[in-house]
Amino acid sequence: MNLVSVKEQLVKQNIRALVKGKLVSLKIDVATIMYKAILGVNLQMVHASLAKTEVIVKTLGMIELGESHTGIYMKNKILEILDDYGISLDQIYSITSDNGRNMIKAVQVLNDATEESLFEDDTESENLLNELDGIELANIHLVRCAAQTLQLCVFDVNKMKEIADKISSCRTLCKSLRTETYR
Repeated sequence: MNLVSVKEQLVKQNIRALVKGKLVSLKIDVATIMYKAILGVNLQMVHASLAKTEVIVKTLGMIELGESHTGIYMKNKILEILDDYGISLDQIYSITSDNGRNMIKAVQVLNDATEESLFEDDTESENLLNELDGIELANIHLVRCAAQTLQLCVFDVNKMKEIADKISSCRTLCKSLRTETYR
């Protein structure tokens, strides 16, 4: 085993120990450049000790996507990454992503998988369901990226001719003010 593989396993062991039995949040995004698509998955969690409380951010994976970015395909890739770190679906509190349909669908499918896994090995699921009849099942919360949402709003506003004209006037004024004659 080479040094990089040894270091990789050490990092994964440390993350496994850190997240064991704890709630985590994920950030997921896909970047495409030069006909290659990369799925990035980051983990965020709060780690509290007697001395301090801190927010921890770790990159769990950056993997190349070889198929169409459907919600189900994305879900499977996310599950592969989570499995590498021993993170179960019931540990995931939220997933932050852009507003893409495929990302929203991936979170919906992950929620379905979470509900199924809650009752997979339970032989007394009938009794459990009767007891918990009034309680809503925990699920993964989808958090849509605020920066991307704001960017989409700005693009929509800039499409309005009246506003685009005002912005153009402001830019022209700024360029004029930056010239030497006005300083």
